[in-house]
Order: sequence, then C-alpha cells, then structure tokens
Amino acid sequence: MSIGFWNLLSRAVLVCILACAVSAAAWGAPVFLPGEDVIGPDGIVLTVNDVLRQPYTGGLGGGRQDRIEIPLTLVNTGRKPFPVDPLKEFAIELVGSYPAVQLDTPGCLSSPFNVNPGTQSRGTLCFRVDAAETGAPLLRLLRDRDAVLSIRCDMELSRLLERASGGFPEIEGGLKLIRFMIEADRLEIARELVEKGLRAYPQDQRMKLLSAMVRRRLGDTEGAAEAVTSIGADAPLGREDALELARQAFDLGQYGVAQRILEPFAASGSLPEKELLFLARCWYFDRQYDRSERLLTDLHARGFRDRTLYFTLGNLLEKREDWNGALRWWEKALEVDPAYYEAQFNIGVALLRLDDRAGAVERWRRVLVMDPDPETRQAAEDAIRSLE
Repeated sequence: MSIGFWNLLSRAVLVCILACAVSAAAWGAPVFLPGEDVIGPDGIVLTVNDVLRQPYTGGLGGGRQDRIEIPLTLVNTGRKPFPVDPLKEFAIELVGSYPAVQLDTPGCLSSPFNVNPGTQSRGTLCFRVDAAETGAPLLRLLRDRDAVLSIRCDMELSRLLERASGGFPEIEGGLKLIRFMIEADRLEIARELVEKGLRAYPQDQRMKLLSAMVRRRLGDTEGAAEAVTSIGADAPLGREDALELARQAFDLGQYGVAQRILEPFAASGSLPEKELLFLARCWYFDRQYDRSERLLTDLHARGFRDRTLYFTLGNLLEKREDWNGALRWWEKALEVDPAYYEAQFNIGVALLRLDDRAGAVERWRRVLVMDPDPETRQAAEDAIRSLE
C-alpha cells in the first residue's frame, strides 16, 4: 500500500477529530418577532399583532391550563388564493407543542378560509396550554407538517427591536435582543445591532463577546479572533458569558484562552460533566494528552455516556497506535449515536491497520449512506477505490 494512501487516511482521521470537536453549525431557518411583516409561502405576509395569555376557565378535569390568543393579520401579495386551515396549520411551542383550537374568543380562527390576492384577513389564533409552561411561545405556520415560518411571540423583544430602529436600547435589553437575533439566525441584523452597541458601550465585555459570535457566524474568523483577544481570559464576565467566551475561543483555535477560563471553574468543582468534557477536549487539542485522558477516563468511570467522550478516548489510543483499543472506544461512540459517521470512518481506518481490508471497506460503505460532510464522503470514496 502506498505512503500516499496512508497519508490520506491520516488526514481523514484528523478531519474527523476536528469535525467532532468544533461546535456544529446547527442553525435553522430564521425566527421573527411580533410586529414584523413575515413573508411566507406563495406571497402570504403574516404579522403577529399581540400576544395575550390568561387562565383557561372552560372544560372539566385535567391539569391547570391557560389560554393564549394571538391576533394576527394575513395579507396575500401573490396571484392566487391562499388557503388557511387554522386548526391544522398553526401550532405554538413552549415546552410541549400545541395546535390551534376553537375557543369562545371573538374572531377566533377555527374554520378553513382563503385569503384572496390583494386582500387581507384579520383574526385571532387560539391555543390551550399547560399553565406550568411559561415563556414566549414560538408560533409556527405548518405546511405538510413542516414549519414554513416561525415567529417568537415575545412582545418585549418586539418593543426592543422597534426602539433599536432609532438608536441602541439600554444595555441589558440590547444584549438580550442581539442574543435573540444570533439564535434566530438573523445575523445581518445582529451585526448592525452589535455595531451600534459597541459605539454606545465600547468597553462592555459582553458586547465584545457578542461581536465575536456574530463575526464567526458570518465567516469573519479574523475579526472574531480579534474580538476574543480583546476580551481576554480574565475579563469580568458572569459564568454563562465566560463559558460562551471559552466556546468561542475553542472554535477559533485559541485553546489556551479556553483552558484559562475553564480550569478555575473545574478547580472549584462547579463544572458539570458536559463542561468537563469540553475542558478535556481543550487539553486534547493543546496536545496535553495525559491530562485529557485522565479527565476523560474519570468521566467514563462516573457513568457519563457521551459520543464525543468515547470518540476522543479512541483518538488518544490511535496516537499510540493502539488500534484495538481505539476501535473499542469508537464502537462505543457508535452505540451512543448510530449515525456518528466520523466514528464509523475511523473504525474503517482501525480495521485496515489491523489487516481487515474487507471490514474496512464495509465500514466506509456505511459512511456513504450516513449523510457525511463532503470531506469525509470524499475520503471514504477515495479509501474504497484504493482497496478495490
């Protein structure tokens, strides 16, 4: 077998390790706010006008419930009638998911109707929810069971967004609005808000952190790294912001910064298992393999089950060329997540190193049906061709 082929596999294993370590970009469709004119399918424009919640007094039995009413406007800018079936096509999410229902509220939308081209319809969507589930509901318009638009029915955020059109809101409200826009995948608006915020509060470390988050999400890794560096590991941040700074530093390859943030929390015993795993990964990528292995082994001994924990332990043994040991850990990672194609690929490499060519090819064929990222797919295809 050629040296070039082994170099290919080595690079592929490294790619899989990095894919496991860096936070995945699991960002979905944008989420909007009340007061915004949201364009949906076939030219429909939906606007949530208000959100009302009060105890539900109808019905018998069951737990305590609330009624949520969402007045809205639908405008058809398309060329054909837009059919609406309120009880089938609208739902809200709190902890659970709740379909629209028929209540005694005036204007409660319950029967199917059409919004004709060039016209608008007004009405109220009505929901009955568990009273213990609080927070701003997420309204979804569904088509064929899939959400085609989403609106976070948070009137406070809506008012903050309105105020931000003329200037930056007070700091706490502005930070909350920016965080929402990042989570909602409204990155250009988040960037504009961050720029306003930095002009208004240039020394606020939380604003610099949000700047790093937005820049990284927009692909400006150099700008994100500058923002993280300007904050530093010793910045006076609250716990959650400090942990977020560590995550941003890690994703930008600043493992030393991430460690300096995490290690004091670990020393005080205030890091949960998930964050301890994060610290172990920081040590791993900083090539502090012994420290990483000790912490990972301790987490495993506590009964903590996590695919990344097992995957990283396998990677540590791979560095010692203990292919049987690495194989066992990668198999455990697959037990936790059968769709974990990075572990499946590395198992193929281990089998090949153990002279099981047929087993290696079989594993790489499994990778190809697991929807891998393009680089892993290409590596699996090249590896199979090299053995056939």
